[in-house]
Amino acid sequence: MSWQYTPYGLLLVVAAVTSLATAAWAARGWHNRGTPVFVALLCSLSLWAGSDAAQLASTTLSGKLFFRTLGYVGHNLVPVLLLLFAFQYTGRGRWLSRRAVGVVALEPLVVAFVVTPTDALGWHDLIWPAVSLRTVEGVVLLSRSFGPWY
Repeated sequence: MSWQYTPYGLLLVVAAVTSLATAAWAARGWHNRGTPVFVALLCSLSLWAGSDAAQLASTTLSGKLFFRTLGYVGHNLVPVLLLLFAFQYTGRGRWLSRRAVGVVALEPLVVAFVVTPTDALGWHDLIWPAVSLRTVEGVVLLSRSFGPWY
């Protein structure tokens, strides 16, 4: 797999490392209210930023699709974890039954399944019906059209 440098990728690496370092620092207070969810939120942000950085640096279609798909895991968990953290941190964690958390987490789980390369089932087309590479000012980018699920 070949790689390319873009300044945008460097900013994403800085964001990923900063999020991960903050998660490690926050984990020291694991017993505090909301800390476990906050650490998970920061790890999801780090996964999202790191995957986007790798996707920008990759020059092959398979590499870009792999990192874009991996980024969706972090990308889709962030809103759910942010909501859970807000409820726990503000003392409203009692509102979060297992059923409520399951309902909120259902959409990201479905999207994670749909976005995985399931070409045999044809579900990948629900997110990206057409993907290709294009070069803009010497940088290889992922070009995709968006399907009905997007």
